[in-house]
Amino acid sequence: MKRTLALLLVFVMVLSLAACASKQTATTTPAAEKEESKTAVEKTESEPAKDPLPKTIQVLIPLKAGGGTDVLLRYITDGISQNTGKSLVVVNQNEGGGAVCFNNVENAKVNGETIGFFGSSYFTNYVAGSHDTAPDKLRCVSFLEMVQGGSFIVVPASSPYNTFEELVAGAKEKELVLGVQLGSYTHFQCAEIANNAGIQFKYVEATGDAEKVTALLGNLVDVSLINANQTRQYVESGDLKALCCVSDFDREALPVLKDVPTLNDLGLPSCNACSVFVTCVPASMDDATAQAINQLFIDSLNRDDVIANVKKSGYVLKAHDLATSQAMYEASYTSFLDIGKQLGILAEGR
Repeated sequence: MKRTLALLLVFVMVLSLAACASKQTATTTPAAEKEESKTAVEKTESEPAKDPLPKTIQVLIPLKAGGGTDVLLRYITDGISQNTGKSLVVVNQNEGGGAVCFNNVENAKVNGETIGFFGSSYFTNYVAGSHDTAPDKLRCVSFLEMVQGGSFIVVPASSPYNTFEELVAGAKEKELVLGVQLGSYTHFQCAEIANNAGIQFKYVEATGDAEKVTALLGNLVDVSLINANQTRQYVESGDLKALCCVSDFDREALPVLKDVPTLNDLGLPSCNACSVFVTCVPASMDDATAQAINQLFIDSLNRDDVIANVKKSGYVLKAHDLATSQAMYEASYTSFLDIGKQLGILAEGR
Protein backbone atom coordinates (compact mmCIF):
# COMPACT_ATOMS: atom_id res chain seq x y z
CA MET A 1 0.00 0.00 0.00
CA LYS A 2 2.76 2.41 0.91
CA ARG A 3 4.61 1.47 -2.25
CA THR A 4 1.53 2.19 -4.36
CA LEU A 5 1.02 5.55 -2.67
CA ALA A 6 4.64 6.53 -3.30
CA LEU A 7 4.39 5.66 -6.97
CA LEU A 8 1.17 7.67 -7.22
CA LEU A 9 2.89 10.73 -5.69
CA VAL A 10 5.79 10.47 -8.13
CA PHE A 11 3.37 10.27 -11.06
CA VAL A 12 1.47 13.38 -9.85
CA MET A 13 4.74 15.34 -9.48
CA VAL A 14 5.82 14.42 -13.01
CA LEU A 15 2.50 15.62 -14.43
CA SER A 16 2.76 18.87 -12.43
CA LEU A 17 6.29 19.60 -13.69
CA ALA A 18 5.28 18.90 -17.29
CA ALA A 19 2.34 21.30 -16.97
CA CYS A 20 4.60 24.04 -15.58
CA ALA A 21 7.08 23.57 -18.36
CA SER A 22 4.32 23.76 -20.94
CA LYS A 23 2.92 26.92 -19.35
CA GLN A 24 6.35 28.55 -19.23
CA THR A 25 6.98 27.74 -22.88
CA ALA A 26 3.61 29.14 -23.88
CA THR A 27 4.20 32.42 -22.06
CA THR A 28 7.79 33.02 -23.17
CA THR A 29 7.75 31.91 -26.82
CA PRO A 30 5.92 34.96 -28.27
CA ALA A 31 8.32 37.35 -26.53
CA ALA A 32 11.31 35.39 -27.74
CA GLU A 33 9.96 35.32 -31.27
CA LYS A 34 9.34 39.05 -31.11
CA GLU A 35 12.90 39.67 -29.94
CA GLU A 36 14.32 37.44 -32.65
CA SER A 37 12.20 39.23 -35.27
CA LYS A 38 13.37 42.63 -34.00
CA THR A 39 16.99 41.50 -34.16
CA ALA A 40 16.53 40.25 -37.72
CA VAL A 41 14.98 43.57 -38.81
CA GLU A 42 17.79 45.55 -37.20
CA LYS A 43 20.35 43.38 -38.94
CA THR A 44 18.62 43.83 -42.30
CA GLU A 45 18.40 47.60 -41.89
CA SER A 46 22.06 47.90 -40.95
CA GLU A 47 23.31 45.92 -43.94
CA PRO A 48 24.18 48.14 -46.96
CA ALA A 49 22.39 47.55 -50.25
CA LYS A 50 24.25 45.18 -52.55
CA ASP A 51 26.18 46.94 -55.33
CA PRO A 52 24.97 45.51 -58.67
CA LEU A 53 28.04 46.77 -60.54
CA PRO A 54 31.36 44.98 -61.01
CA LYS A 55 34.60 46.28 -59.50
CA THR A 56 36.10 46.97 -62.93
CA ILE A 57 34.11 48.82 -65.59
CA GLN A 58 35.30 49.27 -69.16
CA VAL A 59 34.20 52.59 -70.70
CA LEU A 60 34.30 52.58 -74.51
CA ILE A 61 34.64 55.90 -76.33
CA PRO A 62 34.47 56.21 -80.15
CA LEU A 63 37.28 58.76 -80.35
CA LYS A 64 41.07 58.94 -80.23
CA ALA A 65 42.81 59.65 -76.93
CA GLY A 66 43.62 63.27 -76.13
CA GLY A 67 40.59 64.98 -77.67
CA GLY A 68 38.18 67.18 -75.74
CA THR A 69 35.57 64.48 -75.08
CA ASP A 70 38.24 61.94 -74.11
CA VAL A 71 39.80 64.33 -71.56
CA LEU A 72 36.37 65.20 -70.18
CA LEU A 73 35.50 61.52 -69.73
CA ARG A 74 38.73 60.85 -67.85
CA TYR A 75 37.97 63.66 -65.39
CA ILE A 76 34.59 62.06 -64.69
CA THR A 77 35.91 58.48 -64.40
CA ASP A 78 38.64 59.65 -62.02
CA GLY A 79 35.90 61.11 -59.83
CA ILE A 80 33.95 57.84 -59.93
CA SER A 81 37.07 55.90 -58.90
CA GLN A 82 37.69 58.31 -56.02
CA ASN A 83 34.08 57.93 -54.85
CA THR A 84 33.74 54.17 -55.15
CA GLY A 85 37.16 52.55 -55.42
CA LYS A 86 36.09 51.01 -58.72
CA SER A 87 38.52 50.76 -61.61
CA LEU A 88 37.15 52.49 -64.70
CA VAL A 89 39.21 51.67 -67.79
CA VAL A 90 38.75 54.08 -70.70
CA VAL A 91 39.14 52.30 -74.05
CA ASN A 92 39.39 54.39 -77.24
CA GLN A 93 37.71 52.63 -80.19
CA ASN A 94 37.52 55.04 -83.13
CA GLU A 95 37.65 52.35 -85.83
CA GLY A 96 35.05 52.83 -88.54
CA GLY A 97 34.23 56.31 -87.31
CA GLY A 98 33.08 54.81 -84.01
CA ALA A 99 30.97 52.05 -85.58
CA VAL A 100 33.01 49.35 -83.81
CA CYS A 101 32.55 51.07 -80.47
CA PHE A 102 28.78 51.48 -80.85
CA ASN A 103 28.39 47.84 -81.93
CA ASN A 104 30.45 46.61 -78.96
CA VAL A 105 28.27 48.53 -76.51
CA GLU A 106 25.10 47.19 -78.13
CA ASN A 107 26.34 43.60 -77.74
CA ALA A 108 27.96 43.98 -74.31
CA LYS A 109 26.87 42.01 -71.25
CA VAL A 110 24.09 43.70 -69.28
CA ASN A 111 25.91 43.49 -65.93
CA GLY A 112 27.55 46.90 -66.38
CA GLU A 113 31.08 45.69 -67.02
CA THR A 114 31.11 47.48 -70.41
CA ILE A 115 29.45 50.84 -71.06
CA GLY A 116 29.82 53.52 -73.75
CA PHE A 117 30.41 57.25 -73.49
CA PHE A 118 29.44 59.16 -76.63
CA GLY A 119 29.27 62.73 -77.81
CA SER A 120 26.71 64.05 -80.24
CA SER A 121 28.52 62.37 -83.13
CA TYR A 122 26.78 59.13 -82.16
CA PHE A 123 23.46 60.66 -83.28
CA THR A 124 24.72 62.61 -86.28
CA ASN A 125 26.78 59.74 -87.69
CA TYR A 126 23.75 57.48 -87.47
CA VAL A 127 21.53 60.09 -89.14
CA ALA A 128 24.11 60.45 -91.93
CA GLY A 129 24.46 56.67 -92.33
CA SER A 130 28.00 56.21 -90.96
CA HIS A 131 26.95 53.41 -88.59
CA ASP A 132 23.92 51.19 -88.01
CA THR A 133 23.55 51.11 -84.22
CA ALA A 134 20.17 52.78 -83.94
CA PRO A 135 19.37 54.73 -80.76
CA ASP A 136 16.61 52.29 -79.84
CA LYS A 137 19.19 49.47 -79.67
CA LEU A 138 20.81 51.22 -76.70
CA ARG A 139 19.63 52.57 -73.37
CA CYS A 140 20.79 55.94 -72.09
CA VAL A 141 21.73 55.71 -68.40
CA SER A 142 23.27 59.18 -68.09
CA PHE A 143 22.63 62.35 -70.09
CA LEU A 144 25.05 65.20 -69.42
CA GLU A 145 23.66 68.56 -70.44
CA MET A 146 26.12 71.32 -71.28
CA VAL A 147 25.04 74.31 -69.20
CA GLN A 148 28.08 76.34 -70.20
CA GLY A 149 30.83 75.65 -72.67
CA GLY A 150 30.84 74.78 -76.29
CA SER A 151 33.17 75.23 -79.20
CA PHE A 152 34.74 78.29 -80.76
CA ILE A 153 34.84 79.46 -84.37
CA VAL A 154 38.55 80.00 -85.05
CA VAL A 155 40.79 81.13 -87.89
CA PRO A 156 44.58 81.10 -88.36
CA ALA A 157 46.53 83.98 -86.83
CA SER A 158 47.38 85.11 -90.38
CA SER A 159 43.69 85.34 -91.39
CA PRO A 160 42.42 88.76 -92.55
CA TYR A 161 39.31 88.22 -90.40
CA ASN A 162 39.43 89.48 -86.81
CA THR A 163 35.73 89.29 -85.96
CA PHE A 164 32.84 87.02 -86.82
CA GLU A 165 31.16 89.89 -88.65
CA GLU A 166 34.24 90.23 -90.88
CA LEU A 167 34.18 86.47 -91.52
CA VAL A 168 30.52 86.63 -92.55
CA ALA A 169 31.24 89.57 -94.89
CA GLY A 170 34.17 87.66 -96.40
CA ALA A 171 32.05 84.53 -96.92
CA LYS A 172 29.54 86.61 -98.87
CA GLU A 173 32.27 87.74 -101.23
CA LYS A 174 34.01 84.41 -101.81
CA GLU A 175 33.74 80.76 -100.86
CA LEU A 176 35.51 80.02 -97.58
CA VAL A 177 36.73 76.52 -96.72
CA LEU A 178 35.72 75.07 -93.34
CA GLY A 179 37.45 71.99 -91.93
CA VAL A 180 35.09 69.55 -90.22
CA GLN A 181 34.39 65.85 -89.93
CA LEU A 182 31.72 65.39 -92.56
CA GLY A 183 28.48 64.09 -91.11
CA SER A 184 29.58 64.80 -87.54
CA TYR A 185 27.66 66.87 -85.02
CA THR A 186 30.14 69.72 -85.65
CA HIS A 187 29.15 69.61 -89.33
CA PHE A 188 25.53 69.97 -88.18
CA GLN A 189 26.49 72.92 -85.96
CA CYS A 190 28.49 74.71 -88.67
CA ALA A 191 25.74 74.28 -91.24
CA GLU A 192 23.15 75.64 -88.81
CA ILE A 193 25.39 78.61 -87.93
CA ALA A 194 25.96 79.34 -91.62
CA ASN A 195 22.22 79.18 -92.34
CA ASN A 196 21.47 81.56 -89.47
CA ALA A 197 24.18 83.98 -90.67
CA GLY A 198 23.00 83.82 -94.29
CA ILE A 199 26.24 82.38 -95.69
CA GLN A 200 27.63 79.11 -97.03
CA PHE A 201 30.92 77.28 -96.53
CA LYS A 202 32.77 74.68 -98.54
CA TYR A 203 33.19 71.75 -96.17
CA VAL A 204 36.32 69.58 -96.31
CA GLU A 205 37.17 66.54 -94.21
CA ALA A 206 39.08 67.19 -90.97
CA THR A 207 38.50 64.48 -88.36
CA GLY A 208 38.95 65.54 -84.75
CA ASP A 209 40.22 68.78 -83.25
CA ALA A 210 43.89 67.84 -83.66
CA GLU A 211 43.46 67.44 -87.43
CA LYS A 212 41.46 70.66 -87.64
CA VAL A 213 44.23 72.58 -85.88
CA THR A 214 46.83 71.12 -88.24
CA ALA A 215 44.74 72.19 -91.24
CA LEU A 216 44.31 75.69 -89.80
CA LEU A 217 48.00 76.13 -89.01
CA GLY A 218 48.91 74.93 -92.49
CA ASN A 219 46.38 77.34 -94.04
CA LEU A 220 44.65 74.40 -95.69
CA VAL A 221 41.29 75.68 -94.42
CA ASP A 222 40.03 79.18 -93.69
CA VAL A 223 37.99 78.46 -90.60
CA SER A 224 36.95 75.66 -88.25
CA LEU A 225 35.13 74.91 -85.03
CA ILE A 226 37.16 73.43 -82.15
CA ASN A 227 36.65 72.78 -78.44
CA ALA A 228 37.29 75.36 -75.75
CA ASN A 229 40.43 73.75 -74.34
CA GLN A 230 42.18 73.56 -77.72
CA THR A 231 41.06 77.09 -78.51
CA ARG A 232 42.53 78.39 -75.27
CA GLN A 233 45.88 76.73 -75.90
CA TYR A 234 46.33 77.98 -79.46
CA VAL A 235 45.04 81.48 -78.76
CA GLU A 236 47.50 81.71 -75.86
CA SER A 237 50.34 80.62 -78.15
CA GLY A 238 49.30 83.17 -80.79
CA ASP A 239 48.65 80.57 -83.51
CA LEU A 240 44.87 80.99 -83.78
CA LYS A 241 42.25 83.71 -83.37
CA ALA A 242 38.87 82.99 -81.77
CA LEU A 243 36.04 84.90 -83.45
CA CYS A 244 33.09 83.70 -81.38
CA CYS A 245 31.73 80.92 -79.19
CA VAL A 246 28.67 78.93 -80.25
CA SER A 247 27.13 79.26 -76.77
CA ASP A 248 27.61 80.75 -73.32
CA PHE A 249 30.89 79.86 -71.60
CA ASP A 250 32.69 80.39 -68.29
CA ARG A 251 34.76 83.49 -68.92
CA GLU A 252 36.49 83.30 -65.53
CA ALA A 253 37.75 79.80 -66.31
CA LEU A 254 39.00 80.95 -69.74
CA PRO A 255 40.39 84.44 -69.14
CA VAL A 256 42.31 84.51 -72.42
CA LEU A 257 38.94 84.21 -74.21
CA LYS A 258 36.94 86.52 -71.94
CA ASP A 259 36.41 89.14 -74.66
CA VAL A 260 35.25 86.67 -77.31
CA PRO A 261 31.53 87.19 -78.11
CA THR A 262 28.96 84.40 -78.28
CA LEU A 263 26.52 83.86 -81.11
CA ASN A 264 23.81 85.26 -78.83
CA ASP A 265 25.91 88.39 -78.31
CA LEU A 266 25.95 88.79 -82.09
CA GLY A 267 22.19 88.38 -82.37
CA LEU A 268 22.30 84.78 -83.65
CA PRO A 269 20.80 81.65 -82.05
CA SER A 270 23.04 79.54 -79.81
CA CYS A 271 24.03 76.11 -81.13
CA ASN A 272 24.70 74.51 -77.76
CA ALA A 273 21.84 72.05 -78.21
CA CYS A 274 24.05 70.04 -80.53
CA SER A 275 26.62 69.38 -77.78
CA VAL A 276 25.57 66.51 -75.54
CA PHE A 277 27.27 63.61 -73.77
CA VAL A 278 25.47 60.32 -73.22
CA THR A 279 26.42 57.13 -71.40
CA CYS A 280 24.81 54.13 -73.08
CA VAL A 281 24.37 50.41 -72.37
CA PRO A 282 22.55 47.54 -74.06
CA ALA A 283 18.82 48.22 -74.33
CA SER A 284 17.93 45.18 -72.20
CA MET A 285 19.85 46.23 -69.07
CA ASP A 286 17.69 46.04 -65.91
CA ASP A 287 16.62 49.16 -64.00
CA ALA A 288 18.71 48.48 -60.87
CA THR A 289 21.99 48.24 -62.80
CA ALA A 290 21.08 51.22 -64.99
CA GLN A 291 20.20 53.28 -61.90
CA ALA A 292 23.52 52.39 -60.26
CA ILE A 293 25.49 53.63 -63.31
CA ASN A 294 23.41 56.80 -63.44
CA GLN A 295 24.27 57.51 -59.79
CA LEU A 296 28.00 57.06 -60.47
CA PHE A 297 27.93 59.98 -62.92
CA ILE A 298 25.74 62.19 -60.74
CA ASP A 299 28.01 61.70 -57.72
CA SER A 300 31.19 62.28 -59.73
CA LEU A 301 29.91 65.57 -61.17
CA ASN A 302 29.10 66.73 -57.63
CA ARG A 303 32.77 66.51 -56.62
CA ASP A 304 34.53 69.87 -56.34
CA ASP A 305 37.70 68.58 -58.05
CA VAL A 306 35.74 67.18 -61.00
CA ILE A 307 33.75 70.41 -61.35
CA ALA A 308 37.01 72.40 -61.36
CA ASN A 309 38.65 70.12 -63.95
CA VAL A 310 35.59 70.18 -66.21
CA LYS A 311 35.62 73.98 -66.01
CA LYS A 312 39.24 73.95 -67.15
CA SER A 313 37.98 72.34 -70.33
CA GLY A 314 35.52 75.21 -70.70
CA TYR A 315 32.40 73.28 -69.67
CA VAL A 316 29.80 73.33 -66.96
CA LEU A 317 27.80 70.09 -67.05
CA LYS A 318 24.54 69.04 -65.45
CA ALA A 319 23.76 65.37 -64.84
CA HIS A 320 20.17 64.10 -64.93
CA ASP A 321 18.34 61.21 -63.30
CA LEU A 322 17.69 57.96 -65.14
CA ALA A 323 14.21 58.72 -66.49
CA THR A 324 15.12 62.26 -67.56
CA SER A 325 18.31 61.01 -69.23
CA GLN A 326 16.37 58.59 -71.42
CA ALA A 327 13.78 61.23 -72.32
CA MET A 328 16.46 63.77 -73.29
CA TYR A 329 18.32 61.10 -75.26
CA GLU A 330 15.22 60.39 -77.35
CA ALA A 331 14.47 64.10 -77.82
CA SER A 332 18.04 64.74 -78.99
CA TYR A 333 17.80 62.02 -81.60
CA THR A 334 14.58 63.52 -82.93
CA SER A 335 16.25 66.93 -83.12
CA PHE A 336 19.23 65.58 -85.07
CA LEU A 337 16.89 63.82 -87.49
CA ASP A 338 15.20 67.15 -88.20
CA ILE A 339 18.53 68.93 -88.81
CA GLY A 340 19.67 66.08 -91.07
CA LYS A 341 16.56 66.51 -93.17
CA GLN A 342 17.16 70.26 -93.43
CA LEU A 343 20.77 69.73 -94.53
CA GLY A 344 19.81 67.02 -97.00
CA ILE A 345 22.19 64.45 -95.49
CA LEU A 346 19.64 62.06 -94.02
CA ALA A 347 20.60 58.46 -94.83
CA GLU A 348 18.06 56.18 -96.45
CA GLY A 349 15.85 54.39 -93.94
CA ARG A 350 16.43 56.87 -91.11
